[in-house]
Amino acid sequence: MKRETLAWLASSKRFTERFEQAIGRQCREMSITRVAEMNRLSWDQVRRIEKNYMRALLAKHPPSDNLRAIGVDEISISKGHTYVIVVADLDEQRPIWLGGEGRREEDMDLFFNEIGQDLSNKIQLAVMDMWKAFRSSTMRHAPSAQFVFDKFHVLNHLSMAMDELRRREYKRVSVK
Repeated sequence: MKRETLAWLASSKRFTERFEQAIGRQCREMSITRVAEMNRLSWDQVRRIEKNYMRALLAKHPPSDNLRAIGVDEISISKGHTYVIVVADLDEQRPIWLGGEGRREEDMDLFFNEIGQDLSNKIQLAVMDMWKAFRSSTMRHAPSAQFVFDKFHVLNHLSMAMDELRRREYKRVSVK
């Protein structure tokens, strides 16, 4: 059997390149569910197209040679706890990497391995939540980076500490 290669067919071989580009652009503005409804596609099809669209965008625009500040977060890609990591160049205000098969330290290491040690050493600032795996990987690969933690997570830790202190004080005062 011989199969003809068509330049205008997307890599998935199910849709045209133009159609997948249009779906990817729609996903920038709307939820996957809404895009799927509008185009009469399944949620899984739209998610796959969106991931391919993002990978193509990232491939067209690799990280700057002067990478100074990064933002790190995870996004859920399906129901349950299935995540990928998104790393953004904060100076250029754009994502530069999407990957991993979770949010473990090994997944974050993939980013640093991809950009190389020279570029990793140039990172001076890393903005992220307080997830230990992200912090450990960044400390190992970008030793001169300063950390800024997500305000939500810092306030959450402070709130939990205050609640614990209140409980202890209430018990101490109530015992007397």
